Amino acid sequence: MGFLFSLQGMDRALTTQSAPATAWTIEESMELYRTQGWGLGYVHVDAEGDLTITPGSQPHIESISLPKLVDDVEAMGFQGPMLIRFGGILQDRITRLNRAFTESRSRLNYAGHYQGVYPVKVNQDRHVVSEVVASGTPMGLEVGSKPELVLAMAYMDRTPLIICNGYKDRDYIELALRATGLGFPIFVVVDRLEELAPIIDLAKSLNVSPNLGLRARLLTEGVGKWSESAGGFSKFGLTAGEILLAVNQLEREGLKESLKLLHMHQGSQISLLDVVRQSAQEIVRFYLELRKMGCPIEYVDVGGGLGVDYEGLSSSAPCSVNYSLGQYADALLGVFAERCREAGAPEPNVVTESGRALTAPHAVLVVEVMGWSEPVGRDPAPETIPEQAPEVQTLHTLAMEFDKERADLIWEQALMLFESIKQGFVLGRLDLTARSIAERVMVHLGRLVHEAKGQDPKPESRLQGYVSERYLTNFSMFQSLPDAWAIGQLFPIMPLQRLHEEPAAEAILQDLTCDSDGQVKRFIGVQGENATLPVHHPGPTERYRLGFFLVGAYQEILGDYHNLFGDTHVVEVGLKADGSMAKPVVRRGQRSVDVLKAVSYEPSELYDAVGRLARGACKDDRAAQFIEAYARLVKGCPYLTSRS
Repeated sequence: MGFLFSLQGMDRALTTQSAPATAWTIEESMELYRTQGWGLGYVHVDAEGDLTITPGSQPHIESISLPKLVDDVEAMGFQGPMLIRFGGILQDRITRLNRAFTESRSRLNYAGHYQGVYPVKVNQDRHVVSEVVASGTPMGLEVGSKPELVLAMAYMDRTPLIICNGYKDRDYIELALRATGLGFPIFVVVDRLEELAPIIDLAKSLNVSPNLGLRARLLTEGVGKWSESAGGFSKFGLTAGEILLAVNQLEREGLKESLKLLHMHQGSQISLLDVVRQSAQEIVRFYLELRKMGCPIEYVDVGGGLGVDYEGLSSSAPCSVNYSLGQYADALLGVFAERCREAGAPEPNVVTESGRALTAPHAVLVVEVMGWSEPVGRDPAPETIPEQAPEVQTLHTLAMEFDKERADLIWEQALMLFESIKQGFVLGRLDLTARSIAERVMVHLGRLVHEAKGQDPKPESRLQGYVSERYLTNFSMFQSLPDAWAIGQLFPIMPLQRLHEEPAAEAILQDLTCDSDGQVKRFIGVQGENATLPVHHPGPTERYRLGFFLVGAYQEILGDYHNLFGDTHVVEVGLKADGSMAKPVVRRGQRSVDVLKAVSYEPSELYDAVGRLARGACKDDRAAQFIEAYARLVKGCPYLTSRS
């Protein structure tokens, strides 16, 4: 599997005594992990050094100790990694977003109203969508497929509008129009010109006056990882010429009055406020031109893009944003107000499809450290250097006579020597003892060089390997944190406990999969991105846990079954009227049998095949005992449930 330790070595790893705690404060921990930058006021540390969550902004809401919550859930019989959702945070995010636009409208004396819409693709889970709809603030829903439309229609009586985007066939269009005919607020957005003919045909055959929108393809390009969602060659949207053709076709068919919405989308996670303004400048021109043509556009849907400050830097970096909710609202409404007033046109109602900014903060993944390994060689190897190994002698001398002023040069010399040692071992000139000594000396040299360079947060890749400890964590990166693997997304990660103690190590996190990509090697640091995570050494009986934060958007639905690791437990945390925590509701994660079914294995067939093989191998109790052990594994959790 490529780990630096084995499962058999976990006991040794986890019984290593913790280093004595040094003078350290919780304020230093909060600065170290930059919680005030990305925590949005929800993440704190209590006097015991435990991480706490305050799931809301109201003063009566009580903080929840995350370690104690996890202990309570495990006491209910749920072991293994768990995703914890705080519904109060999701509701608070919706409240904050709507408040930002309400205050902006007041500042600008903006005549149009604001309507928030949740794009269900961000997280289609029933509990999440239901929480959004029941938030107390009327939220619309945006769908991009037939299954998403089907689930959204269950909320038609509780949502002010449903926006239908994505590729559409006649079945999709028919259902949307039939719902419109029943009086429900369904808007069908034309993403491709070819969709217009079946929309017109079905509207006439069903005798329905549709609510239609046009998606404009902006030339203003986006920014960051999703920049290609906009621009002249983006996947969706109508060109200026196609919009003219669409308007003319609707006018010929007597449906021009149905054109009520103009749509755009600049991509996800827009980090630069200037891009928001530039996009608004372009879409408002489309709006004004369509109004001049007599199109009764009431809504301008600016799509998604409202970002999340994963790094806590308030910068234009791809995993950050350089604006607040209020500044985002002002940027959009300010442009619309200015241009519409200049043109003497009504100020449109503004729709945003903000999913990431609403859902990301409300979920945290909690995983346990199952073992850890540090490279040997904190001190120069004391063994006698074999005479037939001059390269090892020289390497040892570099360590013994280390000069920090020449750290870079010494490291380059060490790398060349170690390459020679490797070749000597392969050719049989050096034995295993010599290689072992060389490896220990290289680790020691790496630490000396790293210290001489001032704890560089981004050490040269080969140096990083010699100074980083490896923590085996009980989760699958591909199932629970796919964006970290697929697109290099940064997520805040930190310990849940001992935050009143100074971390003793710098670690890389390794997941359970047999894949070299199953490692987290990029972290948020005090000054920017780091190559390692500051952690403590787990004590003899300690359940040392880490939290992965801001994972409520996309991660659940994008996760896959690599190595057949399935969905984790999900813990829904609600609040009582007095602001205290209600009893958590736990949805058990997938068992091995569930994951096997997902890849077309029938448990009964597996039992039959394995039982037949076992009984054919022996006739005594060993066969029955084997079958019993096999059944336990099939019915059990795919993740590790014990450190033994």
